[in-house]
Amino acid sequence: MVLAIASIIFASFLLIPSVTCCIWVTIAVVSILIGVVGYMTFWDVNLHSMSLLTLILSVGFSVDYTIHITSAFVSARGTRRDRVIHALYSVGMPIVQGSLSTMFAIFLFAFSSHYAFRVFFKSLTLVILFGIAHGLVFLPVILSVLGPSHADKSPVDYMEPKTKVKPYDDDELPDELPS
Repeated sequence: MVLAIASIIFASFLLIPSVTCCIWVTIAVVSILIGVVGYMTFWDVNLHSMSLLTLILSVGFSVDYTIHITSAFVSARGTRRDRVIHALYSVGMPIVQGSLSTMFAIFLFAFSSHYAFRVFFKSLTLVILFGIAHGLVFLPVILSVLGPSHADKSPVDYMEPKTKVKPYDDDELPDELPS
């Protein structure tokens, strides 16, 4: 599990150009995993090889919910509030749709007589519920209050163009295109 969290930190630093946001993604993923492990005990799921495998898989789902919101936040312009609104507007619905499609895909496992399938269903259901709560509620609130405030420009605007391209004036355009 420690290796999975280290991988999250590494991937976050590669994909998100903000140290603060990378830290918030890692905290959110750890919080999701703690919630999943805690609620697994209420659902009579013991820790064994199958439940630990689903917890490792849960790390990937958790990153999916949080990193999309955070990368949309970092790439937006304006105040923290404006960037959170942009992030929720641009990737909020795809996150909900992905969650619902995953729930539909694993729904039949709930009625299985095999213990492994029920463990898989219970673990992924918890991860989806906690992931949506963190990705669409907790993380946007945290980013609107404690996120980086230095994004008056998008990361693309910080790159200098290699050559300056002069736009054409209307006088310089040809009347007819060559055939």
